[in-house]
Amino acid sequence: MTSWFDIRGLSPDSPEDEEGIKEASQRLKELIEKEESEGIPSNKVVIGGFSQGGAVALYTAFTLSKPLAGVIALSSWMPLNKQFPGVVKGNQSTPVLQCHGTADHVVPFQWGTLTAKLVNSFNCKHELKTYQGVMHSSCPQEMIDHNFFFLFSVFSFFFIPSSFLLLFFPSSFLSFFFSFLLLFFFFFFLFFFPSFLFFFFSSFLFLFFFSFSFLLFFFFFFSFSSSFLFLLLFFFFFFSFLSFYFFFFFFFFFFFHKKFNHKNSHYI
Repeated sequence: MTSWFDIRGLSPDSPEDEEGIKEASQRLKELIEKEESEGIPSNKVVIGGFSQGGAVALYTAFTLSKPLAGVIALSSWMPLNKQFPGVVKGNQSTPVLQCHGTADHVVPFQWGTLTAKLVNSFNCKHELKTYQGVMHSSCPQEMIDHNFFFLFSVFSFFFIPSSFLLLFFPSSFLSFFFSFLLLFFFFFFLFFFPSFLFFFFSSFLFLFFFSFSFLLFFFFFFSFSSSFLFLLLFFFFFFSFLSFYFFFFFFFFFFFHKKFNHKNSHYI
């Protein structure tokens, strides 16, 4: 069976596969670098995993000098824990979610609490969530906590358009270009059509919070992947936005057109 690294024992005094752990961590760091080369900054990247995957994520996050958006470790532990906090290079204020079942006999619950205590000693945003009676597996509540953490503690909704656009336009140039266009139209309408801008942003805020609630509903009650949900949200938001845009555009067009004709007829 393939794995991230070899496990030679599951007791506190068992020897660890240091070479394999560091090699797996290096592969993960290379994946982060690949994302950066495609325009995704490291502080927009979340790493995480279950069991061994979570162990590699924890080790990588704190031996990485680049900032990450967040770390998720499910039913996991900190490998090579005796080297910490000496090998810590960064991410000491990065949000970390650790989840563990109290009935886990593969990675004992005690390992989870010891890991939490260790991480808390050098990370100020660590959180451990426990689940009574859950073995070495996940449960619906854990998935809800996972999604909640990802949505509120990690994903920066309010850094629009940079964060939002980078989901769909990986190139930093495209993100900058669309940001520039939005700012241009904002000041253009602010100067020439302030009433239009008011209604435009009112509709924008309504759509944003409605879409946000729509996304929350799916996050909490369904087990869809986050990428599917963000894609769903994007299309919902995009088409709703277009509908409101055209509605207000034609509304104000006819409103000003009628007002203009009325003034002309009045002075004639």
